Amino acid sequence: MRALTTLIGASLLAGAALVSTPALAGGVGLIGGGGFGTTPIYAYEADNLQPFIYNQLRPRTGLGAQLVLGDRDDRFVGVGRFYWQSELPQSDDPEAIQAAATAGDYGDVTYAINPNTRNVGIGTAGIQWGIWGDRTGGLAFNALTCIGAGIKTDDAREFLVLELGPGVQYSVNKRVQLNAEVLYQARYRKGFDHAVTGTIGARYLFD
Repeated sequence: MRALTTLIGASLLAGAALVSTPALAGGVGLIGGGGFGTTPIYAYEADNLQPFIYNQLRPRTGLGAQLVLGDRDDRFVGVGRFYWQSELPQSDDPEAIQAAATAGDYGDVTYAINPNTRNVGIGTAGIQWGIWGDRTGGLAFNALTCIGAGIKTDDAREFLVLELGPGVQYSVNKRVQLNAEVLYQARYRKGFDHAVTGTIGARYLFD
């Protein structure tokens, strides 16, 4: 998994370099946001050590940079994002964990939580699909689809990532554009974790 995510990360960085070198059409900007995502707590049945996974919903926030490749009036443009995301520590909730285990036909379980904030570096690349509105000025609605990887983690647990969802953009003038999205995020490492995040950003367009 680490080799695969490293390869994806290197490809994203190489793509970003190619995009930024010509600088013929596109832009750069900042993004930030937050939401909620699942984090697995690994438990074991006390009698026979049968494994059980309890998925806990925890807040997360992020901040990073975005790249845009394509003319401002194109319906489809390339998007690259590189951002840091901070996930709040897991919460010790023995009643909820035991209730979930009992519902899954497990007996008494033992478990350990991660009491530390988890920080990850994520890189994605994808397409912004124009749906409706004026691409050169005013308000427009989009859809965003991106794939990538968690390429830097403080616990050596890299992962693959998929993001998709609706978005909106507003062109303040010829150069400045504001954007916002609500994204579903799926991560894969030995299983899927899920999240919903909201992002806002600003872009400076070159073309």
